Amino acid sequence: MKLRILIVEDDQSMSALLKRMMDPIRREFPKAEVDVVHNFEDAKRIIHGIPAPDIALMDLSLPPLRSSDTLNRLHEIENRCAIVVVTGHSPDEVRKILGARQIEIVH
Repeated sequence: MKLRILIVEDDQSMSALLKRMMDPIRREFPKAEVDVVHNFEDAKRIIHGIPAPDIALMDLSLPPLRSSDTLNRLHEIENRCAIVVVTGHSPDEVRKILGARQIEIVH
């Protein structure tokens, strides 16, 4: 089985850091693929591709979308792969943005 990981981050230095953080996974799973994109539309295209990634590490703020817009569009991709939101927002800010959605916050 090939593990596919997608990093969705508009900040170049943060996307490079997240990709380096995947090195231990790639050592454990030599066939693992890690792709990086910098906007929601590219992420959506890859996630709807075949095969879809197994997991997406996604920034909450992806210009030109606001954080709430990104979350409102997650329904377009959320059934295709697991999504982990990576953000600099505080847990209280994330709860405010998410509203009534059920989520787990790791801080």
